[in-house]
Amino acid sequence: MTGTCGLGGAHSWEIIYREGGIEALYDYQRPGREQEIDEIAVIADTLTNDGNPPEELAISHWSARIMAERHGISFSSVARIWRRWKIQPHRIETFKFLHVTAGKRGGGKHR
Repeated sequence: MTGTCGLGGAHSWEIIYREGGIEALYDYQRPGREQEIDEIAVIADTLTNDGNPPEELAISHWSARIMAERHGISFSSVARIWRRWKIQPHRIETFKFLHVTAGKRGGGKHR
Protein backbone atom coordinates (compact mmCIF):
# COMPACT_ATOMS: atom_id res chain seq x y z
CA MET A 1 0.00 0.00 0.00
CA THR A 2 1.64 3.23 -1.08
CA GLY A 3 0.60 6.85 -0.71
CA THR A 4 -2.55 6.43 1.37
CA CYS A 5 -3.46 4.69 4.58
CA GLY A 6 -7.03 3.79 3.64
CA LEU A 7 -8.67 5.92 6.34
CA GLY A 8 -10.16 8.52 4.01
CA GLY A 9 -8.94 11.47 6.04
CA ALA A 10 -5.30 10.91 5.19
CA HIS A 11 -6.17 10.64 1.53
CA SER A 12 -8.10 13.94 1.52
CA TRP A 13 -5.29 15.98 3.10
CA GLU A 14 -2.85 14.37 0.71
CA ILE A 15 -4.89 15.59 -2.26
CA ILE A 16 -5.12 19.10 -0.77
CA TYR A 17 -1.35 19.12 -0.22
CA ARG A 18 -0.66 18.03 -3.78
CA GLU A 19 -2.96 20.72 -5.18
CA GLY A 20 -2.03 23.66 -2.94
CA GLY A 21 1.12 22.81 -1.05
CA ILE A 22 1.68 23.28 2.67
CA GLU A 23 -0.17 26.62 2.72
CA ALA A 24 -3.39 24.90 1.62
CA LEU A 25 -3.29 22.64 4.70
CA TYR A 26 -3.67 25.65 7.03
CA ASP A 27 -7.20 26.15 5.66
CA TYR A 28 -7.99 22.43 5.70
CA GLN A 29 -11.21 21.75 7.62
CA ARG A 30 -10.42 19.40 10.49
CA PRO A 31 -12.95 17.06 12.07
CA GLY A 32 -14.48 17.84 15.43
CA ARG A 33 -15.71 21.05 16.91
CA GLU A 34 -13.71 24.23 17.23
CA GLN A 35 -11.97 24.61 20.61
CA GLU A 36 -13.72 27.13 22.83
CA ILE A 37 -11.39 27.90 25.71
CA ASP A 38 -11.78 31.30 27.30
CA GLU A 39 -8.15 32.12 28.09
CA ILE A 40 -9.05 35.46 29.64
CA ALA A 41 -11.38 33.75 32.15
CA VAL A 42 -8.62 31.33 33.17
CA ILE A 43 -6.11 34.18 33.54
CA ALA A 44 -8.56 36.35 35.48
CA ASP A 45 -9.49 33.49 37.80
CA THR A 46 -5.80 32.76 38.38
CA LEU A 47 -4.82 36.34 39.20
CA THR A 48 -7.92 37.45 41.12
CA ASN A 49 -7.34 38.05 44.83
CA ASP A 50 -3.60 38.59 44.27
CA GLY A 51 -3.27 35.09 42.80
CA ASN A 52 -4.62 33.33 45.88
CA PRO A 53 -7.38 30.73 45.48
CA PRO A 54 -10.65 31.22 47.39
CA GLU A 55 -10.39 30.18 51.04
CA GLU A 56 -13.16 27.57 50.67
CA LEU A 57 -10.82 25.52 48.47
CA ALA A 58 -8.33 25.25 51.35
CA ILE A 59 -5.28 25.27 49.08
CA SER A 60 -2.21 27.52 49.21
CA HIS A 61 -1.89 28.09 45.45
CA TRP A 62 -3.58 27.18 42.19
CA SER A 63 -2.73 23.96 40.42
CA ALA A 64 -3.46 23.37 36.75
CA ARG A 65 -5.69 20.42 37.63
CA ILE A 66 -7.86 22.39 40.07
CA MET A 67 -8.17 25.32 37.66
CA ALA A 68 -9.01 22.93 34.81
CA GLU A 69 -11.77 21.35 36.87
CA ARG A 70 -13.26 24.79 37.64
CA HIS A 71 -13.34 25.74 33.95
CA GLY A 72 -14.24 22.35 32.47
CA ILE A 73 -11.07 22.07 30.36
CA SER A 74 -8.02 19.83 30.44
CA PHE A 75 -5.17 20.54 32.84
CA SER A 76 -2.77 20.64 29.88
CA SER A 77 -4.83 23.49 28.40
CA VAL A 78 -4.48 25.44 31.65
CA ALA A 79 -0.74 24.73 31.76
CA ARG A 80 -0.42 25.86 28.14
CA ILE A 81 -2.29 29.12 28.90
CA TRP A 82 -0.14 29.79 31.97
CA ARG A 83 3.02 29.13 29.97
CA ARG A 84 1.90 31.38 27.12
CA TRP A 85 1.14 34.24 29.53
CA LYS A 86 4.16 33.48 31.78
CA ILE A 87 1.97 32.91 34.85
CA GLN A 88 3.43 30.80 37.65
CA PRO A 89 0.83 30.55 40.44
CA HIS A 90 3.06 28.39 42.62
CA ARG A 91 5.63 31.21 42.70
CA ILE A 92 3.29 34.03 43.74
CA GLU A 93 4.74 35.24 47.01
CA THR A 94 2.57 35.94 50.00
CA PHE A 95 3.70 37.40 53.27
CA LYS A 96 2.56 35.59 56.37
CA PHE A 97 3.02 36.71 59.96
CA LEU A 98 4.51 34.23 62.36
CA HIS A 99 2.59 34.04 65.59
CA VAL A 100 5.03 34.45 68.46
CA THR A 101 3.81 33.89 71.98
CA ALA A 102 5.05 36.21 74.72
CA GLY A 103 8.40 35.13 76.16
CA LYS A 104 9.27 32.73 73.33
CA ARG A 105 11.10 34.42 70.52
CA GLY A 106 13.23 32.83 67.87
CA GLY A 107 13.53 29.19 67.10
CA GLY A 108 16.95 28.53 68.62
CA LYS A 109 17.78 26.35 71.60
CA HIS A 110 17.55 27.94 75.04
CA ARG A 111 20.35 27.25 77.51
